[in-house]
Amino acid sequence: MALSLSAEQKSVDDIFFANDQYIIPNYQRPYSWGFEQCNQLYVDLLDAYHHKQDYFIGNIIIARSHEERKRPQVVDGQQRLMTIWLLLKVLSVLCPNLDIDSQYLRKDGEQLLKIKSDVFETKDETNIGILYKYSKSEFIIRLGQVIDKKSEIKELSCSSRFEYAALLFFQNLCNSSEDKLNDFTDFVLENVYLLPIELNGLNMAEANDKALTIFETINNRGMSLENADIFKAKLYNKAL
Repeated sequence: MALSLSAEQKSVDDIFFANDQYIIPNYQRPYSWGFEQCNQLYVDLLDAYHHKQDYFIGNIIIARSHEERKRPQVVDGQQRLMTIWLLLKVLSVLCPNLDIDSQYLRKDGEQLLKIKSDVFETKDETNIGILYKYSKSEFIIRLGQVIDKKSEIKELSCSSRFEYAALLFFQNLCNSSEDKLNDFTDFVLENVYLLPIELNGLNMAEANDKALTIFETINNRGMSLENADIFKAKLYNKAL
């Protein structure tokens, strides 16, 4: 079976400006990044921004079928992809002049968000939709409701991990000047990169099978799936 593999480094702008809707498959684990991962990403981004250096986040593995070219499934790297989308959401309310919403958060001319979660274990899809509707004033109100006396966000007081991650970014960025926010947004879009490894197939089952083969080979760092998760993914794929 030919893998039909392509891999090309792409900026955040390349990935989210495209009119794709990235699907998180049913078998994936729910969004799980917390303070350690989100804060480290923010610190790394800020350091690269101050030093005027490009920043590489990591790989993502995508299965794309000929039947639904614009709805690729994310086999690995969904935590990174979703967190960047959350950061863009925060920047969209802080930099309304840049029109991040219509260009990077949802499909062009549609209300469909560019990330859709089919994970059945939690209400990820519902929580994504709720967070997407937050305005700047709602972020400010929610931040005031969930911080403690040390100005630290209480994760258990947040409505979801999506809200927690977004509030962390909002808290760090909300007091920056408009010029700095615009400049930082340009940096995130143009100088932050991922490496999408894309596997193609005539249908999604074929594309997924190829993607899972690559996943098993290279997935050995970060918040990797356990053997049971990989087995579940293969069973689910065969049942399609």
